[in-house]
Amino acid sequence: MGNPRSDGFPRVSRPDAWKGTIDDPPINAWSRWLNSLLIGVPLVLVVYVWLLKRRGPLAAGVGGAMVAFSPSILAHASLATTDACFALFGLLGLAAFVWRMRQPTWGRFVLLGVVIGLALAAKYSGVFLFPVTGILFLTELWPATVGPRWKRVVSTCAQTGGRLALLVLLAGITLWGTDWFSFTGPLKTLSFEDTPPDSAWISWLGDGPRARWVMDTGSTPIHWAGCA
Repeated sequence: MGNPRSDGFPRVSRPDAWKGTIDDPPINAWSRWLNSLLIGVPLVLVVYVWLLKRRGPLAAGVGGAMVAFSPSILAHASLATTDACFALFGLLGLAAFVWRMRQPTWGRFVLLGVVIGLALAAKYSGVFLFPVTGILFLTELWPATVGPRWKRVVSTCAQTGGRLALLVLLAGITLWGTDWFSFTGPLKTLSFEDTPPDSAWISWLGDGPRARWVMDTGSTPIHWAGCA
């Protein structure tokens, strides 16, 4: 099986599509460079600007330098992986929530949902943003409630649950949109015939018509979205 070279050179054959080889670094050099430029640099800038507004130029310079020279950031930003992208959008998600708390509006709430969806698109670990925002919603809503304690608890939890449900919907639509409203990204990319017998999908769904429909739907890009 061959793999495309991102630097424009011809495809290179490899016996196992899922196993790295010694030829991989030059093959994905362009992708790694773009990742550093488009993700690593903005990540440093976000930290710098945030600290500049909160604590001044000295803290911004120190914080930006700590991120720029962090061994973990240097390692992940120099690879064509999603870790640095997740760090960027996870941080933007927290920034969007802080921005919304300062002046709660529907526009800022929608922006928060979109940014969380982008964090999920980068890496499913972004799901941690939901409990974080849930806790912050609780702390925001509790002081505004009145009446007996049990009524305040019920009211606060109900409002928090409603906000989280709407936030999940917004983030889910955004996540789906990053896959061109196809299921090939968030669901799976292998058809029923290409799914190994020991796959978790087979153990969950079996190998009948339902399993075939789910796996084929998840692995077939939709044509109207330009994914064919």
